[in-house]
Parts: sequence; C-alpha cells; structure tokens
Amino acid sequence: MDSISYSEEYRQLQNKLRELERENTLLKEKLEKYSLLRDRRFIAFQTINVGMVIFDSNGVILDINKYLCDYFNVNMNQVVDRNITHFVQQEERLVIREHMDAIKTKSGTFQSIFPLTINGRKHYFETQTSRLPGEMGFITIIEKITKECEREKEKEAQKLYNDFFTEALDGIVLWKESGQIIAANESALKIFESSEEKLLKSRISDFFYKKDKRYMD
Repeated sequence: MDSISYSEEYRQLQNKLRELERENTLLKEKLEKYSLLRDRRFIAFQTINVGMVIFDSNGVILDINKYLCDYFNVNMNQVVDRNITHFVQQEERLVIREHMDAIKTKSGTFQSIFPLTINGRKHYFETQTSRLPGEMGFITIIEKITKECEREKEKEAQKLYNDFFTEALDGIVLWKESGQIIAANESALKIFESSEEKLLKSRISDFFYKKDKRYMD
C-alpha cells in the first residue's frame, strides 16, 4: 500500500511540475509579447513624422518624441520635467493655460489651433489632446498647418485687427515701453490733431503737459 501511495504521489508531483512548466512557458510568452508590443509602441512614438508630447495635469512634460524635438531644435533632456509654458512666448502662455484647464474637464479628444512664435514668426499648429488611462497624464499630437491654412489664419487675424484697431471709434495708440509710438488709428489721429507720419516720430510723453506722479504711475 505504501509503495502504491508513494508512486501515486510521485506521479501527481510530476503532473504538477509539468503544469507549472506549461504555465511558466505561457507566462514567458506573454511577457515577450508585452515587451515586443511595448517596444513597438516606443518605436512608433519616437519615429512617427508627427509631433507628440506627453504631460501631466500641471503641464509638466513627461515625454516628447524625436520629431518634435527636431522641429523645435531642442534636446529631449532639456525638455522633459519642464513645464510646457517655458517654451512659448510670454503672451502665448495664457492660451496654453486656458487649454490645460479645458482638457481637464473634457472627455474624448480635444482639438485646438495654437499660434506659436518661432524665430520671430508666427506659425499655426493643430493639436489633438487625449487623456491617458489612470494617472498617466495627457498626450497631444501636434501637426503644423500648411502654408495655405496659415495664410487664411493670417487673413482672419488681420480682419480682427482691422475691426478692433483700424475701424474703432475710440482713439487707440500703441507704444513701446520706451514710450515710442508705433501705431495709431484714425480716431487717435483726429484726437491728437496730427498726421500718422508725425505721430510715429513722437513719444507718448510728448503729449503729456504735466509729468506728475500720476503720469509716472
């Protein structure tokens, strides 16, 4: 009886070992497939000819692909762990922050068009932002808009400028921090009783009679 019992236990042990080996083989195959899938995703992220950036809810960049680094002429190590707003003009940071607030409250893909200044020239980029699973943050796909679309956007911007500045009934004067006048609309020329040529050679201080504390403030 003991002999039969030991033989049965040995047989059962062998069966368990074979079962463990099969499970181990299946687990190894799953890990290899997962690793391969992860590598493929990483390669796709880094080699695709479209800009991609991953960031957290505060706008801190977690990852960025090579295409976007090359386009903006930056090194990946200089970008990761820095806030997105660090890489845009001061006047464009508010737009980025408003975009960040919007995507936090929306589900699905959030599309937008950003005007960004690069080397002193404004370019337009179409963005598509999606929330990643869990706490992984957000991913944005960035594509530069074609020259034709840029021209259309510039026309729209020029029209808005004309509506707001050129055709405004109120006098509007634009001037630098130094006080040098750089633009004035028709209403302003009438108020100052001046030609545009003369006004553009003047400083805003030239038209203040009293340089008191209120003027300095």
